[in-house]
Amino acid sequence: TFYGSIYPRHQHLIEELGLNDVINVLGIFPHHQVVAAQRAATALLLIIGAGEGKAILTGKIFEYLGAQRPILAIVPMDGEAATLVQRTNTGITVSPEAIPDIAQALEDLYQGWKTNSLLYAPNTTEVAKYSRVEQAQQLSRLFTEVGQA
Repeated sequence: TFYGSIYPRHQHLIEELGLNDVINVLGIFPHHQVVAAQRAATALLLIIGAGEGKAILTGKIFEYLGAQRPILAIVPMDGEAATLVQRTNTGITVSPEAIPDIAQALEDLYQGWKTNSLLYAPNTTEVAKYSRVEQAQQLSRLFTEVGQA
């Protein structure tokens, strides 16, 4: 299930591959409903293409950390998003170019769901560093330091 819009070429692929019964694109919803859906999801999908840059950290990744659900991160393996997911132990990281690895990760998630054995053991100390409260405290400390300089 996808919340939000998708590229027309992706909608075309869904139709061309006969996946309309499997993939559900719901469109745009209020933010609070999307966050509730993230918290209710079995797993969350994060995609950052190989050509999009290593330094990208979307706001979505922080929402995903807060949702406390396993993340399938299809992201550049030498990028910031992969590092964050690995450091927080909040999911599986796979290169966007490694199609067999993506298929295996999806199979692993599916089997975990099917057998009710989906593992999720985040490093809560590391995850807490990215909460809104902690980020606001860090920003406040930075303002204090700058103000004293």
